[in-house]
Amino acid sequence: MSLATDAGNLLDSLFAGTLVPGLNPTVPVTLIATTAGTYDPATGVNTQVETSTATKAIPRRYTLREIAQSGGALHVGDVEMKFRAVQPSQGDSVVWGSKRLRVESVRQVQMGSDALLWIATCREG
Repeated sequence: MSLATDAGNLLDSLFAGTLVPGLNPTVPVTLIATTAGTYDPATGVNTQVETSTATKAIPRRYTLREIAQSGGALHVGDVEMKFRAVQPSQGDSVVWGSKRLRVESVRQVQMGSDALLWIATCREG
């Protein structure tokens, strides 16, 4: 087994809630990917297609220090969401409870060529 495989297995256990008994930092969310659909020449409008995927994420609110040090990239209320099973993209939406958040940016964490997880900055509105 490689180190990347071991890390992936640990993350799978964390997201499944089985890594540490009684500890489950994940929340159920729905990732809504929006892609361009078709162009209607009669209306001049491009339709959009939304694809919803139920998954789990680990949320964390950014601290005031992180927001202040971000140079304006982060806003009060922004949430960091870690994903293991799905890859969000900028412009997607995440439904968490009654809130619909917009994915502002995504960075991939990888070990070698293996993607371990995706960290998305999400914002209300």
